[in-house]
Amino acid sequence: MKEIAYKGVEILDNDNVGERAEEYSAADIYGIREDWSTYAATSIFK
Repeated sequence: MKEIAYKGVEILDNDNVGERAEEYSAADIYGIREDWSTYAATSIFK
């Protein structure tokens, strides 16, 4: 989802599927969770 948000829906083209595929490490997942929770908290408690 993060790639779609930053790069747009063009990343979902069939030509892009499987290219530059990366696996997320535990640290990556933690960072994504932190980003999401910060975003959610600031959006909800404006």
